Amino acid sequence: MITWSEAARDSFNGHLEYIVPRSPTGARKIVEAIMEAVDSLEETPFIGRPGRWVDTRELVVAKYPYIVAYRIAKNVVEILYVHHTRQQWPDAGDQLR
Repeated sequence: MITWSEAARDSFNGHLEYIVPRSPTGARKIVEAIMEAVDSLEETPFIGRPGRWVDTRELVVAKYPYIVAYRIAKNVVEILYVHHTRQQWPDAGDQLR
């Protein structure tokens, strides 16, 4: 099962709010790529590299400058944050609660 934290939803939506007015088609492609990457975690949760936050992993989104931070707990993959590589990583604080 895959779940999204509030911080993950907020970061994902924040990226879309920036992109959609500038390029609706580009935004659609980015959403598809991110969702495809996230969906792949259902079958292969350890595909991402070890994360910079404790007990997390990071999945690089193919073709786009995004990284999905997540953690695995039992049979649940929790998406913690969607990061654009041109931005500075936030402190783990709120993302790991």
